[in-house]
Amino acid sequence: ISLVSACATAPRNLTEVRLNQLPTVPPVPERTLFPEVNTHIVDVVESPVEPSNSANISQDNAALLRLHEQRLTPNATPTRLRTTLNQTVSPSDRLRVIRLRQYLYNTTEFEWTYSLFSNGSSTERTGSCIEFSAFVIAHARELGLEAEFVYVEQPPIWTNAGAEEWLSIHHIAARVKADGQWFDFDITGYREQTRQSHRLSDQEAYGLLIGNEAARALIERDMIHADALARESVRHFPSHAGLWSNLALIHAERSERDARLLFGVSINQTYAREVALSNYEQFLKQRDDREGAQLIERQLAEYRSSHPYYLRRQASEALISGRPHLAVERLEQAIEAAPNAATLYYALAAVHDFLGETEQSNELKRTAHSIDSGQSSNIFDRKQRALATLFNND
Repeated sequence: ISLVSACATAPRNLTEVRLNQLPTVPPVPERTLFPEVNTHIVDVVESPVEPSNSANISQDNAALLRLHEQRLTPNATPTRLRTTLNQTVSPSDRLRVIRLRQYLYNTTEFEWTYSLFSNGSSTERTGSCIEFSAFVIAHARELGLEAEFVYVEQPPIWTNAGAEEWLSIHHIAARVKADGQWFDFDITGYREQTRQSHRLSDQEAYGLLIGNEAARALIERDMIHADALARESVRHFPSHAGLWSNLALIHAERSERDARLLFGVSINQTYAREVALSNYEQFLKQRDDREGAQLIERQLAEYRSSHPYYLRRQASEALISGRPHLAVERLEQAIEAAPNAATLYYALAAVHDFLGETEQSNELKRTAHSIDSGQSSNIFDRKQRALATLFNND
């Protein structure tokens, strides 16, 4: 069973009804990353998601930086950074973004990693992807730049070539706008937009921050804090299946009924749904509910078989096994599921090249290039040249 940790919005009444059916626990504000806003209720942001104009995470994060100024390096606060940048005569927005990038990626100032939870960013000058993104946005907005959170899904990682189990990594990035162009700040360096990528409101990002703290408390077996924090996380991001799944895991030890109820909510949400399905399947197997486990297992198989990166993996295996036409079929299905994923078009173009279908390949390359403005094109061209060299050597 896996914990979710952030490395169309569900109806508000659904969230409240489910939470109200659970035993009441006292609030524990002193544990969270932002104690001063722990009891503040942020208004629900309706679709399309827009950053909140008040009581948002960037303001709270900036306050946190000032509170921990002695623990951070002297230039850690947004105000100090703004003072430094304003010493330059009329700096352009683009120059501000470049300097912000240089500052935040400076490893002598900060060390960014996936291995730490929320508290690491303030006490140890380190943090995971969501802490990194919160720092980016706090600083960018202090400099007068438009900035927002982005929820990103990376391609899955398989343990070995024949394995059916896979992990789809969900993480948080930031982007900053300057001179009409968006600049990515992503701890992984990964850029491609997929169907699962989506702009996050400040409220949702705050929910993931609190969710990290809930997961940390659960690992430490601090169940009272874990429960309270997990409830807070789903109130702020009710469409995140993984946060509901974490709350279900917290209740699994003391109430099977509550756990089943929460898992039932989790598997019908939008984000990190495969984690929730997998956890629910394992939960049912542990309780010898074979019929229920088989039902969830089928749902999980259906979800994975329609996932663009799973289909891409099947295409790669088909090509390796000498079935290029099946590879074309799988990649076309993947593109239908994720029409904005440029690398899928490049992959399909490569298969058509392999089949000698130059016209189809060139059309796919043009489509891919129009999506990513050439960002993946150079990588694709280098791979093609390398493959051609290998074939010529043969």
